[in-house]
This record gives sequence, C-alpha cells and structure tokens, in this order.
Amino acid sequence: MVLPSPAPAYNLVAADQASSSLDRWHDRLFLGVQDFITRADERYIDDPTTALPVPVSPFRIGLQAESLRRADGTIDTSPRIDVDVLLKMPNLQRRLQLFVTSDSVDESPDRLGNSLYDLRAGLRYNLLSNFDFDIGLRADLPPVAFTSVRWQKQWALGDWHMQPFVKAYAETKRGVGMASGVNLERWIDHWVLRSASYANWRRDAADTQWTQAFIVARASEVIRFGRYSDVLGGKDLARGFGLEGKLDGSRAKQLETYEVSLFAKQPTARRWLYWQAAVFVRWDRERSWQADPGIRLSLDALFWDRATR
Repeated sequence: MVLPSPAPAYNLVAADQASSSLDRWHDRLFLGVQDFITRADERYIDDPTTALPVPVSPFRIGLQAESLRRADGTIDTSPRIDVDVLLKMPNLQRRLQLFVTSDSVDESPDRLGNSLYDLRAGLRYNLLSNFDFDIGLRADLPPVAFTSVRWQKQWALGDWHMQPFVKAYAETKRGVGMASGVNLERWIDHWVLRSASYANWRRDAADTQWTQAFIVARASEVIRFGRYSDVLGGKDLARGFGLEGKLDGSRAKQLETYEVSLFAKQPTARRWLYWQAAVFVRWDRERSWQADPGIRLSLDALFWDRATR
C-alpha cells in the first residue's frame, strides 16, 4: 500500500496556542511521544557526524463500538481500542525497524472480538522489495510470540488499481496460517468503486475463512496506516459517505453471514479527530437468516496528519 509522506516538523508555536484543553491534551501527548522516540533513537548514534534527523512518527488511537439487536430482543455489544504507530527512528533503523499495532497478525477484517490483547509490537526487516519479515510479541498472559513474512504490491491497470497481498504467519498460541487478498478499485473524481477479497487459512481450525466486500463511496480524503483490513472495511475513506456490502464464509460452511451498511466518516471541528457512524443490517446462517439491525460508532484521534486528499 502506498502511504502518504510524513508531514513537515511539528509546529511548537501552534501547540502552545491551542485554544482548548482537548487540543492541549492532544498536542502534549503527541510532543511527549515524539520526545521519547527522539531520545530513544539518539542512543544508537555511534558517530555524531553521521547522525540522521528524526522525523515525525505519526500514530492514531481509535475507539470503536458496535451494537447489534437480535431478532429475539437480545443486544450484542462489542467495544474495542484501535492503535497504530509508524515509528520513525532512522538511526535505530540502520539496524532494525519497529512497529506497534492493534491489528491481528492475520490482518483479519473481522470487526468483532478485538481487544487490548490484540496489541502487538515487534521488529520488521525488509527482506526484498515488497517483502517484510516480522517477529515480535502480542499482549496476553503469558505473552504470545509471532512471526510472519508478508508480500504486498500495487499495480495500475488503466483506470483501475490492483493491490494484492500474501502473508504467512505463526503464533505460539494459534499455530501457523496463511492469509491473502486482493483489492481492486477505481476513482472517478471523489467517487470510488472498490472490490476487496480476503482469505485466511489456519492449521488449528483446519478451515479457510473468507470475506468479500463491495464498496461504493464518495470520499475527499484517505487515511492509511498500511493495514489491509482498513481497505477491506472502508475505514481508510474519510470526509465522505458510502454503501458497503460484505459476505463472510468458510470453505466448510460456505456463506455464513452477509451485511449491508451505510456509513459516513467526517472530521470534527478539531481537524485531528474523526468520527465514523454506520447503520447496517446483518443476516446470519446460525440465526436462520433473520435480519438483525445494528449501529457502529468510532472515533479516531490522529497524532499528526495522515489524511491525504
């Protein structure tokens, strides 16, 4: 996935002139994290004459909640915390690359079941062009070790853009698996037509889970942190609205659920804070295909701008 370039150095004067306590909290947290990253990176400077400047390390913190009303009157609620950090430590990265994310190791688009125990941190090594090797730990009791090899590339096919990815992974708790997918999209002014597919095979489940999503949306911005699950769920589309149809199934059970949703994502008065809302209807095989309505809400706080027009 092509990521937008980091923005210029943060404006300290603007931070000091923040007009509200929320803005000041946002700026102080951002500056505190950047100061910590800079000091950590400077520990790996062997020769001051060859030291590299430390650029901004953008990150985001998101809060999401989904509420689904079943036909029998019960309500299922699933909250989660979403974290992404793109560390920019050039002096350390002469030796290693670091990452922190709440995305699962298989990059599943499943919106349910994610929690703080999905927070992962590790080391990344670029084996070849478009190939990454990861190794690290996932937060759990006891911690879960993981490793993966990932390939992803983007091609332009006339007016269409295709983005396939393949990932082999292993976790000490879940064993080995392989995930793959392909995103095909076309932009016409601010309108996007997207088809995104995903498949995940896990040895412990002896089955392959798959997802197919179709999105038609109008968006003036995209917010991307390199996660395929964001593209598959349309979470990268901002300052706009859209319609999504999603099918989930497995090789063993074939089609398990399908869902239709109408979503919108907009910035608040504070340019760094985005809200997203979606109303949807889900049909589930295990519930005899009864229509279950629901609502999905989220807030994304961007610590340095990752939105591009």
